[in-house]
Amino acid sequence: MIGTGPHGAPRVATETERRKCGRFDYFFPDAESPLYTDDTPAHLTALQKAIYDHGDPDDLNNSALPPVFTYLGQFIDHDITNQGLVDEDARRIVDIFKPDGNFDPSHRDAVTQAIFNVRTGRFDLDSLYGPKVPTGNPALDKLIGLMRFPEDRAKMWLGVPAGAEGGFPGGLPEDPAADLLRLHRLMAPPTGAPLFTPADFDALPDEVKKAFSKDQEPNLAAAVIGDPRNDENLFVAQLHMAFLRYHNTMVDALRADGVTGTEDEIFARARRQVTLHYQWLVMNVYLPAICDPVALQQVTGGGAQLYKDFLAACHYVPGKPFPMPIEFVVAAFRFGHSMVRGAYDWNDAFTRTEFKNLFDFTGNGSQLPKSESALPARWVIDWRRTAMPNSEFAIRSTRRIDTNVALPLKTMLNEPAKFDENNLAARNLKRGVRMNVPGAQPSIDALNAAYGFDLRPLTQTELTSGRTGDALQKADYTANTPIWFYVLKEAETRQAGQRLGAFGTHIVAGTIAGLILHDPQSYWNTEGSHEGRWHPVDGVRASGQLVDSLPNLFRAALLLES
Repeated sequence: MIGTGPHGAPRVATETERRKCGRFDYFFPDAESPLYTDDTPAHLTALQKAIYDHGDPDDLNNSALPPVFTYLGQFIDHDITNQGLVDEDARRIVDIFKPDGNFDPSHRDAVTQAIFNVRTGRFDLDSLYGPKVPTGNPALDKLIGLMRFPEDRAKMWLGVPAGAEGGFPGGLPEDPAADLLRLHRLMAPPTGAPLFTPADFDALPDEVKKAFSKDQEPNLAAAVIGDPRNDENLFVAQLHMAFLRYHNTMVDALRADGVTGTEDEIFARARRQVTLHYQWLVMNVYLPAICDPVALQQVTGGGAQLYKDFLAACHYVPGKPFPMPIEFVVAAFRFGHSMVRGAYDWNDAFTRTEFKNLFDFTGNGSQLPKSESALPARWVIDWRRTAMPNSEFAIRSTRRIDTNVALPLKTMLNEPAKFDENNLAARNLKRGVRMNVPGAQPSIDALNAAYGFDLRPLTQTELTSGRTGDALQKADYTANTPIWFYVLKEAETRQAGQRLGAFGTHIVAGTIAGLILHDPQSYWNTEGSHEGRWHPVDGVRASGQLVDSLPNLFRAALLLES
């Protein structure tokens, strides 16, 4: 809700945030970056065109993972990182949206001084629950407070889709709360006085007001949630909704178990349970699904040493927000973009819905009914089609992790047109240059030297395979390759696109596991029954369900049949 300006654009920090929010820095601050010359812009244009020039039928590019893994990755990203600007002058250091097309590298010290993390860097679900109040702005505090259900503040407030009385495709859920809470419900309720008035709206901080505005008016379709980016497409919005429902069923389970206390106390206990289960799923379901198993064992078995050393290099003070590695945020963790499909088997009503439709039915989309600003019931997701493993239907899987990015990502939706930076591959490549991200091969050399690994860089033949090879060679990137591209090509050539390769795993899992292993409040450091560590068997079973898989999470939220 307060994470970004409109369309997810960076926003300027307040004085309070400058003191409280963590910084970004580099895993490998001394590693060489890929070559940048006067010809680099043209070379990168050729490379990003080759990434899309594959003519690959979407139905033939399939991994073994269900599509939910793509958007769980996006949910994770929004939970732990959100780039903000220290001041307006910082924009010129990191902004790639430049009319003159100039995106030459900034000095690394300038980059780290220009940006901060709006998030805490922890897996604490502040993207779900919102920031703690008071924020210093009474109107914003009021809006954050309205995220909790007024009739039972132990629970989170959800919306009811338009036409829910007719049921949902697939028959679930019985509880009709299957949309996000939207500003319409607060400012233009069907009955009673508005809970959030125009005067309240006008009193919001400017950057928050912009995030809730459209055409210079309050955007009544905007989702009132912890991070507005979780309503930028319908898939991640429905995943966010599922976590909110899980919180509410957790509240019911706590009370059924005889737990008593104030609504605030029950809320806090439910949040703790949801957070522990979420962290466990990230470590024990998400990472094993997308990572090279040998490299992942090196990361966890070694205590996430790469991130531990990163904390030391950043002079981390315990209790402060965790710093975030730029190689992870700007490059490696963007691998999920290649997993996006051009179409999904969404539910019984829409067995082949185009990717662009997932943007139409959001707060910034064009298809939410204006009278209610609510998601139509026929667009509620069917998790049987999108979260279940080993489906015989190709469209019920993610695309492979490779350099053949789905064609719809050539133009990002619900965002202003700014040259070719709305082309996702172009944006990733240019941002990597602008923020002076080290190259893959120098980073591999640094990993091998520091930790005694034997990571083998991709060969010339591997790097130049496929349609992107000629463009990569012309850019002179075969010996020092941009990390984002390298991670995709490593997965493509060494893992058949089914998971990350070894280097990609060390950056992605090294960061994610590092954040969890080194957080004293995480499940990893909470006493329990599994080798002394917390496990879902130690947790509260919402809806009577042990949550040790993603399908079981949706069963606990009453979104899948048991």
